[in-house]
Amino acid sequence: MRQDNYYSILGIPFHANSIDIKKAYRRKALLYHPDTHHHDEHKAAKFQLVQMAYLTLSNTDKRAEYNRTFFAKQDTIKIKFHHSAEALIESVIKINKSLSSQNQFFINRDWLINECLHSLSEQHQQLFTHNGKLKTLLFKEQAKSFNYLSFKEIKQFENVWIQFAKEDHNLIQSIKVFFNNKKNESLWENNKTLMAILIGAFITFLIMKG
Repeated sequence: MRQDNYYSILGIPFHANSIDIKKAYRRKALLYHPDTHHHDEHKAAKFQLVQMAYLTLSNTDKRAEYNRTFFAKQDTIKIKFHHSAEALIESVIKINKSLSSQNQFFINRDWLINECLHSLSEQHQQLFTHNGKLKTLLFKEQAKSFNYLSFKEIKQFENVWIQFAKEDHNLIQSIKVFFNNKKNESLWENNKTLMAILIGAFITFLIMKG
């Protein structure tokens, strides 16, 4: 059974944040709401899909679960399933080598996000059931791929990875530290201009006072 693409239904990219999702939902709801389209069964069905998409993508846990199942099952994305943990890790290493040779401004980020999600599909998780070392190695390699994405694009991977780690407490701690560092980097990037202005103003104040 084919799963509906909730991102397409709302007209948003995979990395859309909660504000983008809410805005998209409101726009779509106005188009298909039953109160404005009496007896239109087609638009009523559309409205139900829009509601389902919003309820799923606006909930962090439901969205993470949806992402795993959707990108693993859809047949329109021609991606390869690997039959060993080593082969999967090697494929991620090849992706990183390819990314390192590209201009970061022209990297297809939606493709990269899909590849990262595909690596964490349920079928691939089963390859790491009894091998924590390889699971940790996969995280280290995928973390390199995350360097080409914004924090907004990768933050939902934290829950996916924690579930992937299961009871590997050392790996879970590494995951939390990594994403916390990424969050701090993002905050610094977003606020460094303001900080520079404040520091400049403070220095000017000290000079004038002196």
